[in-house]
Amino acid sequence: MPAKKEISAILLDRPGVLAAPERSDERRRFFEVVISKVRRLADRIEVLTSDPDCHASVDLPRISPTTAAAFFDHVAKAHAGRVVLVLNAYAALFDLESAKGMLAEHLRFSFDYTYPENLPKGLLPEILSSDAAALIRQTLPENFPLFRENVRECFEKDVSSYDSNIFVTDSRIARYRVDFTPGSDQDALVMRDILAAEGPDRTIGGIEEAIRRDPGLIRRAPAFYEIELTGIRESGVDFIGNRMQDRGAMPLSTFALALASAERLSGNPVVSLGLYGEPLLHPDFDGILDEMRKYPRFRFLVESRGLSGPSKNAQKALELPNVEFLVDLSAAESPTFEVFKRPLDPAVPFEALSAVEERVKALEPKDRVYIQFTRTPRNEQDLMRFYDKWRDYGDRIVIRKPDTFGGLLDGSRVVDLSPVERQYCYHLQRDIVIRADGTVPLCRQDFNCENPAGNLLKDSLEACWKNMQTAYNAHWNGDFSHPAICAKCDEWWIFNF
Repeated sequence: MPAKKEISAILLDRPGVLAAPERSDERRRFFEVVISKVRRLADRIEVLTSDPDCHASVDLPRISPTTAAAFFDHVAKAHAGRVVLVLNAYAALFDLESAKGMLAEHLRFSFDYTYPENLPKGLLPEILSSDAAALIRQTLPENFPLFRENVRECFEKDVSSYDSNIFVTDSRIARYRVDFTPGSDQDALVMRDILAAEGPDRTIGGIEEAIRRDPGLIRRAPAFYEIELTGIRESGVDFIGNRMQDRGAMPLSTFALALASAERLSGNPVVSLGLYGEPLLHPDFDGILDEMRKYPRFRFLVESRGLSGPSKNAQKALELPNVEFLVDLSAAESPTFEVFKRPLDPAVPFEALSAVEERVKALEPKDRVYIQFTRTPRNEQDLMRFYDKWRDYGDRIVIRKPDTFGGLLDGSRVVDLSPVERQYCYHLQRDIVIRADGTVPLCRQDFNCENPAGNLLKDSLEACWKNMQTAYNAHWNGDFSHPAICAKCDEWWIFNF
């Protein structure tokens, strides 16, 4: 590799959850580790930041471009004739040895741009030649927004127009579903603990080895919560229907406790409201919204079953900036909708598909509304018509496999897409479910709570999460039969958040 004097580095000030004032020591520790490693690669280092107080005691030049055009202008001019590494300023576990190989490859073949493929964020940098930066700049409008996490965001569709190199490793670390930047509390905890246990100079392979040795390293806190607000659900045979014990509506006090516990345990998780029942029909939905307003760092997903309910509740929820709305219709024609979505409780009014569709299409903002189709042999004929009806929603159309609940509803499955080689369950690694009465089952497939991890009203959420570790560890040891519900499960490879 040529002398490092030819190499510059731009560190992106993207601290994520470490931006909180109480985490300043941790933020500085991550930053100092990154600096110490980058200095072994580059002789010029800048920090891209809009925060005037960022790293006040660190003697490094700072740049503050507000557009992508300004950034590429800077690289082309200030770093003319040089190669520039771009990486997150807090990616303390980035692989220095692989980065050296990546850089040597880039320089040897005079690539315009080199980027890693099939790896989590934060393990390797991007590499950009200053000449390529000048060319990219010419294609960008003046007001093109500054990228958020990587420079490829600015020319993703045109990346093949440049002499680009995809740096590939034989690593399978992506299967652990962890990012090595502090975008979430969960990822920051994993980074902190690996850094403490293994030191800063672990390679990607070394990190994988550490995880295999201690699978608990990647299971520090839940990233995704599913909370059941009501037991009002559809009667269709492809859903759980009357096989499940109804636990009523969640009391507002239980919901408040669930959110407070989730914040304490997970910081800024994704919280889904719905699970098996219709959240919009909670008897105190305004009270539910009042509690949600207390957690602006959460990402809330209101998952409607498509049953009758006041349209104003969905619109009220969407008025909160951190709420997204998903509705499961699973039909494009009225006869299918009647079979699938007639409420299990006959006291709940049943509305026609056209009325439900009209209400959904009126919701704003549309970019936070998702339309779902749970695909089974009994509604397969509606699928293409469903696409046509909701074409304008683009990538906000969700096609979902049905829950089979440990094999109970295998007949509702169109095809088994499970990987041949079974591994540990992502849900046990990342998810936690809270039923309306506070019970925490093993997972959402444990619909009658036959394997409870505890109850929110009697046990701490931390204790419930710890109790789920036994099944998680069993999976890592190749035992998928204890508890029995895991044996025929086809959800273990499905990844939510």
